[in-house]
Amino acid sequence: MMKKNNAIIDKAVQLLKVGEIVALPTETVYGLAGNALDPCAIAKIFEAKSRPQDNPLIVHVSDIEMLRELGLEISELALKLAEKFWPGPLTMVLKKIDDIIPSEISCGFDSVAVRVPNSRIMLEIIKRCGFPVAAPSANLSGRPSPTTVQHVRDDIGDLIDLIVDGGNCEIGIESTVISFVHEKNEKIRVLRPGAVTVEMLSEFADVVVDDNGSPLSPGTRYKHYSPKAEVIAVIADSEEAFRDYVGESRYVIACPEMQTLFATFREFDEQGAEQILVHLPEPVGVGLALHNRIIRAAEFNVIRVDEKLNVVGLTGISGAGKSTAAKFFAERGFYVIDCDKEARTVITSSPCIDEVREIFSEVFVDGVFNRKKAADVLFSNSKKLEKYQKLVFPYVVYGIIKIIESSKSLNILLDASTLYQSGADDFCNKIIAVVADKQVCVKRITERDNISQNDALLRLSNQPNEEYYRSAVQNGNADYIIENNEKIEDLFDKVNKICKI
Repeated sequence: MMKKNNAIIDKAVQLLKVGEIVALPTETVYGLAGNALDPCAIAKIFEAKSRPQDNPLIVHVSDIEMLRELGLEISELALKLAEKFWPGPLTMVLKKIDDIIPSEISCGFDSVAVRVPNSRIMLEIIKRCGFPVAAPSANLSGRPSPTTVQHVRDDIGDLIDLIVDGGNCEIGIESTVISFVHEKNEKIRVLRPGAVTVEMLSEFADVVVDDNGSPLSPGTRYKHYSPKAEVIAVIADSEEAFRDYVGESRYVIACPEMQTLFATFREFDEQGAEQILVHLPEPVGVGLALHNRIIRAAEFNVIRVDEKLNVVGLTGISGAGKSTAAKFFAERGFYVIDCDKEARTVITSSPCIDEVREIFSEVFVDGVFNRKKAADVLFSNSKKLEKYQKLVFPYVVYGIIKIIESSKSLNILLDASTLYQSGADDFCNKIIAVVADKQVCVKRITERDNISQNDALLRLSNQPNEEYYRSAVQNGNADYIIENNEKIEDLFDKVNKICKI
């Protein structure tokens, strides 16, 4: 057996030295490895995985000495973390000083993600090669990461010359990715959570978590970890509450674990699952890493199950007075989440802003997202508006979920003009729609937003009309209609009555 292993390792080294790519085991997931100093080998990795060209790769080195040869800025804090966590599942994004690492690795950024893997086989191969290897997960881009040899075979077995069998991966999810912020590296920024937790890192410095997905980090910008089946992440206060919600559903993960999450996704796919329901863990400790992977596998499709929490959805026609009604709810003790404001926050953050820029470059002025330009373009083309909303809404809903989770209030109001379109209605206990006559809405919009009557009409033409919301009540998709054609005092009285129900 030892001779066989040595022969396979010999073959892996030979292939890597001539610019080929091979699948290697690590403690996290199987990696698709190639010479990190060879642009041709790097290109083969991207091609085999069908990986987007702006998604950076992690460079794996055998030790600190090999790291020092790569022309990177290594701070004292980075050295302390390396001493503590390497070899192990921690990746650090370090600034380039020299151009030793090809730009293809970092996708044009002035930084490189590096780590020392805790895998005897991979470390031996790197040492014998004498150069670092780039090694993203050895799967098709977007699929659940491979934790067994069979997973690699299923995804890319026909596209590479060799898979080195190291058995099942010990950890089962990708490494923690961090960068350093501020000039003196006073803080650690977690770009992708993993087995090295926030709590572990906080022993060395203050930690901030960037869970929107940074373009600097491998594996955060695009749909990731997804099986063929639809994944729904379910927030529930207890396993019992989760079980009550899923009922007799067959494809359920009640207690997700790092070592088995991706394998279970693949197993359910093989069994023909169309939908997988996953109990979303609390985002603390290793639960943060699981939370991150499940959310992205679900493409931000999240449902909240909580009998104690009262979430009221407030929606309606633009200009009908929804925002005014929200103020009245706030006076009655509701914690109001302005979903339009959350959307504006999301649209200026990665990865959402990067994806919008790629598809809707015309809504940017001098490289900056321009809301007025976006309104002109999107409200004049229903297909573009629908495409834009489909891209942005998952990020907005996830942001709303995070705000709800962090709020201590049991009475929450979602002020959302696109409540139904975004899917945020799924976690509302009750839904209220505010409507008004068309001419009333036009007058209010023109005065509020300082736009022409034609622009106001164009905006309304791309929104559901009054009949849509009345039908929602009739169909059980909304609970109350508030008509707001008159004085503001009348609106106050109507809100007051609903708050008392």
